[in-house]
Parts: sequence; C-alpha cells; structure tokens
Amino acid sequence: NINNVEGVFISEPAAGEYIMRIRARNVVEDARVDTALIDQDFALVTSGNLAASGASVVVTDRSAYRAPDTIRLTVIDNDRAGSPSETVLVRSTTETFGELFTLTASGSSGTFTGSVATLTGPALTDGKLQVAHNDTIEVRYFDASNGSNQTVIVRADLVPPVITSVVATNEFGQTVITWTTDEPASSVVRYNTNSTLSNVFLNTGLTTEHSVAISGLISNQTYFFHVASTDEAGNSATNNNGGSLFSFVAPTVAKVLLVDAYNNDLFAAPDLSGWTTPLTQLGVSYEVWDTSVHQGSPTNLLPYQCVIWRLPEFLGTWTLSEQNTLSDYVRRGGSLFVASMEVLSRLDEGGFSSAKLGMLHVQSFIVDNDPNDVPDLIGTPSDPIGNGINLSLDYTPYDDPTGLKRSEERRVGKECRSRW
Repeated sequence: NINNVEGVFISEPAAGEYIMRIRARNVVEDARVDTALIDQDFALVTSGNLAASGASVVVTDRSAYRAPDTIRLTVIDNDRAGSPSETVLVRSTTETFGELFTLTASGSSGTFTGSVATLTGPALTDGKLQVAHNDTIEVRYFDASNGSNQTVIVRADLVPPVITSVVATNEFGQTVITWTTDEPASSVVRYNTNSTLSNVFLNTGLTTEHSVAISGLISNQTYFFHVASTDEAGNSATNNNGGSLFSFVAPTVAKVLLVDAYNNDLFAAPDLSGWTTPLTQLGVSYEVWDTSVHQGSPTNLLPYQCVIWRLPEFLGTWTLSEQNTLSDYVRRGGSLFVASMEVLSRLDEGGFSSAKLGMLHVQSFIVDNDPNDVPDLIGTPSDPIGNGINLSLDYTPYDDPTGLKRSEERRVGKECRSRW
C-alpha cells in the first residue's frame, strides 16, 4: 500500500500463457496533466526464460530421468489450437535416431501432452526410449508456423547420490545433522530414542551440502538416526553407518538466548558483559547469538524460555522475517526482552507500526520526549519484574554522547584566547 514499485517472483512457473491484472490504490499524485482524472503512468516489465511472441514451447516435467521411468511432455503452440494432436521426436545418446511420439490435445487452446517410457538396453524401435547413465535426452518439436525446431535437453541419471561426512553437532538448543552428496539431492533424517526411527524430517530442496536442525528433543537423551537423499531423477540412497546407525546425545537447552544485533551503528557497541555478567551472577544459563558472526538472526527461538534481543540504538530494526519469528515465539508463550532506545520509531519508519502492539504490547509512545517528561522509573507494586523499582533517571550521559560538543567548545575557547 505504500510502495510505487512492486514485484512478484514465481520461482518455478508452470509452462503456459499468463494473464496479469494490475490494481492500484491510494493514487494521490497526478502524473497525467492531459487528462481530467488523477492518474499515474505505469510500466509492466516481465523477465525470465520467456518465449518469443508467437513461438511454441516444449516442456518436460523434470530435467533428469531414471530407467525405467516416464518422461511427461507438453507442447504449447497457439497456432495449432484446434488440432487433435502433434508429433515430437525424442532421442538419446544411446538411441541416436530416436522415435516419433504423438501428443494429444489438452483442450482447444493449443496445448498437447503425452509421455515417453525410458528403458536400459540397446537401441530398438519399440515405442520406448533406450538410455544409459549420463545420456543426453533431446525432445524436438517442429514449429510449422515459423519453420524452426523447438528443443529441450534433459539427461539420464541412473545412479543414486553418494552420501558422506555425516556429522551431528549440538548448538543453540538443537541438534544439527549435516552431510554431503556428490550431486544435488533432498535431505531426510529419520531418528528416535530407539532403532524404530519413527520421527522424520524431510526437506525436498535439492542441495549437495545438507543441514537439518532438530529441536524439541529430551535433554541428555541418546538418539539414533540415519540420513537419506534422493536426486532429481528419483534415485535414493541411505547412510545408516553400516547398519549400526548414527547417534547423538540431545543437548541441555540454556534458559536464555541473547541475540546481539548491535552492529553497524553510529557508535561503538557497549560491552556485552553488561548483559552476560548479571546472567552469570544470577545463575541463569544463556547462549549468545552474534548476528555478525552467524550472518543473520536465529530462526528457531522456541527452545528458549526467554530471548534478549540487543538492537542498534540508531540504525535499523527487525526485518519482516525477524518480526514473524519473534511474533510466533511470543504467541507461543516465549518471553522477549528488547534493548534499544529507538526501536519503536524504527518500526514506524519501516511501515511495521502494528508490530508495536502485536509483538511488544506497546499501546503508544512519545517520540523524542524531553528528559523532564520522564524523570523517574517506578515499578508496579506486586509485579514480578517491576516491584520495588524506584529510581531517578540520569540523562546527562546522553546530552553529548559523541563528545563533539565538548570538543567544539574547547576548540572555540582556544581560538578566543589566541585572538585576545
């Protein structure tokens, strides 16, 4: 509602024709002086692997296939709308001449679909495609309208991924299990306190560096696990430590997570011992998450009874993702303590004013109030935190936090004495 530039990203768009409708609201600036209405010019830009106007498109459902397997094909050719079928040539490194396969119309818009079965073995003209591991598979459609071939290239993958370097480490209230594969594959961990391994974590994203964080474990309990990965073609592999299973002992979760996000501010950060020393003196266990070291903020706060979040005094505040994480944590019963002089102002400036009430439970506040407006801090009687607090607030350290004012006064004084 506040930006004049918006964007929509579709990570895996389905093939086909898209219709886009743009709606605007709160158009308050007149950019067209030649019309009587209040309106604005706009531009609509699309980018990506887009077909040229009038060109046909050939699509497969995956980029890698096993044998036996099924390659599902789609051809989109608007110029052939109404035709009952179209033909494609499919060939592989093993079956070099390939075979023709018929795709049938799906509706009357010019979309045609069909499938091709893959098998291993010598090339045969048998209505199937023979392949071997690492074969290149080519699907070719002749577009009669412009007299050119539209081609898509995929591959045959008949070998499952190789899983190595399985490691379990305990950090920040959870156990993180990592492993590597020699090709992009999914991540699966099966675990339990016994060999049934009835608990499952699944991440279908394909990667070679796998990392799975498991929380909600029983502290100091031994867990057993194995890992598995499936590549894009559907080949699966499991590493169960030679049948013995891997194991780890669940960590004891600290009571407090101290998130230190005080970086990139105008002034040096106060020493963190101002927070850690009192926690140590009180016998409260804690862990420190430094956002500059971990390249970002934590995404799982639920293991901790309390989160202390130290923000910069003047620059920046929470991202929308961080707000969602904190809101979910508070909504589920977590305790949140925030330290920053201007976090409420920063939330307003970023367009996140609702976070003040929904996450921090702040009804209202005064911006840049005079120190005399709040001379004392008095706790609420019988409140578990505020009871017994009664003290005067000293603002003198903030009269000139940079020291520039005093330096300027000394410099001007010296100039005056030199003139006299």
